[in-house]
Amino acid sequence: MLRKGKTMRRAVVLMVVVVLAGGALMLAARSPWLLAWAMVHDLVRPDARPLAPWVGSTPEVSLLEVPHPAGTTRAVLVRPRGARSTAGVVLVHGMIETGEEDAHLRRLAKTLASGGFTVLVPAVPGLKRWALVTEDVEVVAAAVSYLQERIEGVEPDRVGVVGISVGGGPALAAAARLHTQVAFAGAFGGYYDVAAVLRGLVEAGRAVEGELETLDRWVFFANNSHLAADPQDRAILLDVARLPPDRRGAEEEASAARLSPEGRALLEILTTEDPERVEALVERAGPAVDRLRRALSPRYYAERLTMKLFLAHGRSDPIVPHTETLRLAAALPASAEPTVAILPLFAHVDPQAGEGGIAARWKALRLFHGLLAALLAQRP
Repeated sequence: MLRKGKTMRRAVVLMVVVVLAGGALMLAARSPWLLAWAMVHDLVRPDARPLAPWVGSTPEVSLLEVPHPAGTTRAVLVRPRGARSTAGVVLVHGMIETGEEDAHLRRLAKTLASGGFTVLVPAVPGLKRWALVTEDVEVVAAAVSYLQERIEGVEPDRVGVVGISVGGGPALAAAARLHTQVAFAGAFGGYYDVAAVLRGLVEAGRAVEGELETLDRWVFFANNSHLAADPQDRAILLDVARLPPDRRGAEEEASAARLSPEGRALLEILTTEDPERVEALVERAGPAVDRLRRALSPRYYAERLTMKLFLAHGRSDPIVPHTETLRLAAALPASAEPTVAILPLFAHVDPQAGEGGIAARWKALRLFHGLLAALLAQRP
């Protein structure tokens, strides 16, 4: 009888230990700390099986149309399955033709949804055609309002907007416009001054999105011909842009003689071999470029970014230098309390091999984890 009693007590103790251990594991599995690590894994290893849905929520995807002042735009909605109340994020793609359908962006949207956010990814028309246009700000602002007002379960006072790459400009511009309505904002691989994007063209000699090897600076200009305010300048520059590369050099000098001073500045932006000249050339390129620069560059509206800010940048970004994010962080008002991560894990917006060995990579992973953990704190 005594032996049976001891056996029974051991069984009860073992059961209690198992229950407590299981409960601890369940609490850990639902903790923001572990969830943030799962999100780090999914974003740093985009080809691996995602872990965040196992730790957080399972994402579900649907398509819808979002109205904006000039019509409607297609959007992808990704939300955590079964969630009754969530924070919301408008995720703005970069300058890439696939836009809201981009595979890497879908992975990011699903990772955020696994973390408990409802994510709206609108197609941004200018960015999809590799154009810098002020109208994109209207589209992003409309998407923020749509997510706040029309998507059931989203808490309106917990909606933010995050831009990727060149999409950081329209995203932050919309956040500045709606600064009393937006709870948080962010940019990954973004810029402080749009002149840095043009400078990146000169330095890289190709598209602002490094993966698009076939899109050179002349194709970029052809898609941004509106930057030449004078119709004659626009026609001359487009004629040069459409020439075969082996004939273009000979035509540049003759074309320059027929351009206005503003048109010549635009031509020099495209042809200079000295990136240090780009900002001065942008200042001489005319009112259309100045309006665009002021509308899209955070340097002109940083004081209105009063919400919580999350900023990340690849340390070795070959297109937009990481110093652009540091310049933006330094210009923000104190209320923004920016969380900044400069990551060796990324080049532009895609992960790459780590720099500096295991210790440096582990430090970068912890930095990325801290950024995502701080973002998770914006949830209900």
